[in-house]
Amino acid sequence: MIRPIEKIYHPVWRQLAGGQAGFEGWYYRLVSADHLHSLALIPGFQRGEKEEGFLQILMQGWERGMWLSYPMEEMAFTDRPFEVRAGKNIFSLKNIHLSVDSPRRIRGQVQIKNARTYPVTLISPGIMGWYRYVPKMECYHAVVMMDAELDGEIQIQGQSIDFTGGRLYVEKDWGASFPSAWIWVQSNQFKQTGTSFMLSLADIPWRNSSFEGFIAYLQTPEKLYRFTTYTGAKIVHWEEDSKAIHLTLEDRKYRLSIRIIRSGGGELRAPQNGSMNRILKETIAGKVDLWLEKRNGERIVSCTGDPAGFEQAGIFKSREVRGGSLSDEETK
Repeated sequence: MIRPIEKIYHPVWRQLAGGQAGFEGWYYRLVSADHLHSLALIPGFQRGEKEEGFLQILMQGWERGMWLSYPMEEMAFTDRPFEVRAGKNIFSLKNIHLSVDSPRRIRGQVQIKNARTYPVTLISPGIMGWYRYVPKMECYHAVVMMDAELDGEIQIQGQSIDFTGGRLYVEKDWGASFPSAWIWVQSNQFKQTGTSFMLSLADIPWRNSSFEGFIAYLQTPEKLYRFTTYTGAKIVHWEEDSKAIHLTLEDRKYRLSIRIIRSGGGELRAPQNGSMNRILKETIAGKVDLWLEKRNGERIVSCTGDPAGFEQAGIFKSREVRGGSLSDEETK
């Protein structure tokens, strides 16, 4: 029998107990070696207004993702070894198997190799750090695989897409709802293999109020750099226009500047009060520029993730008051 404390240190496992209300979803993002094809696969389940399993599929260039509903009897979850089944579709840490007939015919088998997972320790059990120990948060987030290599192909409506030599990213979410507002960007498509980046910034309910919380990492071939609210990092610049979002994160040692290039996306469903009834737009073919430097201005890394996954939803409460960018004084 798996004890609840074990689940904390194995975030990829199914987290919601038998009849617990809420949602849980695993996000697989595949990009071909030539960067021309991006595919998002999201198996999961919801227990809100109704109880059902699902699989969402979004291909680069689609205006709307596919939503496939499954009775819970057709869903299966295994922790050791990890595996999720949605109908005939299988997702694990070793491979992905797709078998969908409608509304588009999709078939494929892709092997996962040389995975780099996000570190989990007693002090910091994943990307959420000590917040992972806080009970009854609105939404929990975990990075499962920062980067992995793919081998195999997927056929969509008869078109064969070769993912051999491509890259994979895996994360997951569970809880009651996505935040009222958030920005998320991720890429492991950099010139230097082994580089991976993710930022999640959200309005997080806390007691009778809320705060702007963020979790971000930049994994280079040599080192993992983390910028998070719980480690004392701050947003020292935030500016948006119709074409891009500019953010600068800073901690005691390092400064990370981020430029997210906006682009169109396809519709997906997101959780709200345990039900997958909120519509969002996600691009899986965006672009993100990164500049990492020491606080004294010494440049460490300058790189571009292309393609990148990107989402933006809602209006941040603090932004309604503040407007433009954050100054150093406002973040002290």
